[in-house]
Amino acid sequence: MKRRPLHIAGQHMTSESILDRHTGPSTPARGAQRLEMVDFKHPDRRRQHYAPRACARFTDWLTADSVGAEILWGETETAAGNALKRLDTGEALTAVDWAALRDLAVLHWIRCPYTRNTSEAGWAEAQDEVQAQVQAEVDGAGRAPFEAAVAGHFGLHVAGPEGRRYFVDRLRAHAEAAHPHSVAMRHTVEGLFRDAKAAVASLAPLILTPQDPDDTFVTSDAAAFTISRTGGSPARRIGDPIADAEATIMPIGARHLLVLSAEPWPAVASPHLVRSLNLWQALHAYRRVYGVPGGAWARDVPLWVEARKLRRAPEPDDPADP
Repeated sequence: MKRRPLHIAGQHMTSESILDRHTGPSTPARGAQRLEMVDFKHPDRRRQHYAPRACARFTDWLTADSVGAEILWGETETAAGNALKRLDTGEALTAVDWAALRDLAVLHWIRCPYTRNTSEAGWAEAQDEVQAQVQAEVDGAGRAPFEAAVAGHFGLHVAGPEGRRYFVDRLRAHAEAAHPHSVAMRHTVEGLFRDAKAAVASLAPLILTPQDPDDTFVTSDAAAFTISRTGGSPARRIGDPIADAEATIMPIGARHLLVLSAEPWPAVASPHLVRSLNLWQALHAYRRVYGVPGGAWARDVPLWVEARKLRRAPEPDDPADP
């Protein structure tokens, strides 16, 4: 029996089926269904149109058993796909359908570049702390047994503080090779998925549609996001943990947006609310936003670009695909 591969290099951050639902006829592609992309790394470039398969992919988001994760994601996406078909035909959604859509939003909240970056940063910080503790020990009371162990294992004399730092660095490299961050993250994402599903299980989902027939929602390479109130201000804070947020939001199509919230939301989104939701999506995006070609949303791109500059964070380099 042929063994299945354990790794898929190019992994979609946003489901291809969701990207499909944001497409429209593209003149450059002779009427084929495409997405118009805004790349915040190069906002002044002419916006290109892409097929959904080429969009919102991230190279090596997971490197340990990424195929196993894709199978888990696939089960969620299949269940949600059945619910979306019923939504498109006007059928009433069942409790199973609503649960599948909740799971889809949770999946996208976890499966995004920010999760990997946060995990990597936390892992590196923990490793630095442990290394500092080990270094302090071998520079202090543990110096003699450490140097004796190095001499016995490598046949080398440890030459002062620099020598001890060198061998502690080597120990860290061996430890990271034996238990890399990728393995830890593979387990972390499954735990996050389970915990986040539990956090939103009691929330009543709602699907918003734009009031104006010309308005559409955009999606991005970090499609699901959370918002929270900032004191008494009407402004919203983006990116709180899903269990603490006022609402979890995910566009599930150009004309449909899913909201998970304990607070009431209107079922029909006014033009102002659509523009606000698209702005929040653009602010939360890792680097790229996708929308219907030639959509009304494009008028707000200059506003999005300036708003992202106010975050005082450089636009990332690493997403490898459109």
